[in-house]
Amino acid sequence: MFFGGLLHGALWIRNHLEFGIAILGQQKETSGIAALSLLGIIVLSSLRVVRRLAYEVFFIVQWVPLFIQYLGLYSLFHHSMLSYVAFFVTICYHTIYASPWIFPPLAFYGLDILLRMFRHRIKDAVIIPIGSQMTLVSHSP
Repeated sequence: MFFGGLLHGALWIRNHLEFGIAILGQQKETSGIAALSLLGIIVLSSLRVVRRLAYEVFFIVQWVPLFIQYLGLYSLFHHSMLSYVAFFVTICYHTIYASPWIFPPLAFYGLDILLRMFRHRIKDAVIIPIGSQMTLVSHSP
């Protein structure tokens, strides 16, 4: 997806430069550049070498919005990272033809999150009181 978007954007920019057309200005062009930039940030910050050498960059791009949500500063995004949500929004502003290609993967992602939530959140457990101040919680056999 990244290389396809990069090729699409590079050919489009080359075409505009060749004919002397402004690259930024209209909504379609501006949102396309924004979407390509966000996708580039997501992909480049996810590379293993970046995670190893500059983990803080990966952490900020991928996980900080999740912690901001838990602090209660915004409640719109449940289990999504802000960069991914911004990417999908800018793609929808870039072209009206994006909806059929964006919503099915988002639905599959939502289903994956829901199934993981049930797998990790709902477990059988045995609760054993130990004295008056302590309780032992363990998995049921």
